[in-house]
Amino acid sequence: MDRTALPPMVIFKGKKVNPQWLPDNTPSDWILKCSSKGWTNNELMKEWLLEDFEVKTRDKAEGRTRLLIFNGHVSHTTSSIIRHCILNNIQLALLPPHSSHLTFGCRSFQFSETKYDWRNGSLFSHWHRSDSERRMASWCDSGLQPFNPLKVLGRIPPPLPVNQPARGTTPEAVAPFANPDLTSSPIDTPALRAANSAITQLAHDRNAVFNIPAR
Repeated sequence: MDRTALPPMVIFKGKKVNPQWLPDNTPSDWILKCSSKGWTNNELMKEWLLEDFEVKTRDKAEGRTRLLIFNGHVSHTTSSIIRHCILNNIQLALLPPHSSHLTFGCRSFQFSETKYDWRNGSLFSHWHRSDSERRMASWCDSGLQPFNPLKVLGRIPPPLPVNQPARGTTPEAVAPFANPDLTSSPIDTPALRAANSAITQLAHDRNAVFNIPAR
């Protein structure tokens, strides 16, 4: 957010970095590493945190909390990473899964241009000269600075309406003496039980009114 950038850690697929992979103008402060798959892992993540992020932001922070935003890769949340961040006043923020195309500004600005330069053989020089306005555009595009959550929320399509199950109609109450099941053969037991309860109530309460069909 202060328009500066840290030297990147570039990870190649292999066992050892081959000098022939690097152009002559490769900056000397870049961290060049290899892994079997060409991706970060727990060891490389910790090395980046200790040798790059930590040492290059400590003085700038002047004792204030540093915010470190991750995309949630498993190497970002190891116990050693979390412990180091807690002890050194670094606040971790993990992006929701499958959201980095909206919430990670570098992905839409600098990374897209990086891919273009990679295909055209000028990756290293472009990243090194990346200007401060482009960095600020990355923060702005993701709604982080200035803080504007609608930058992200406004791009999310509204959820589809949930079809509510149709409510069943409440069956109309049948008067205990008008129940046709009383005349069935054999007589329906629940209907007979309801009629007997009504007779008992009628015997105790002369004001009770029931629908007694005429005979």
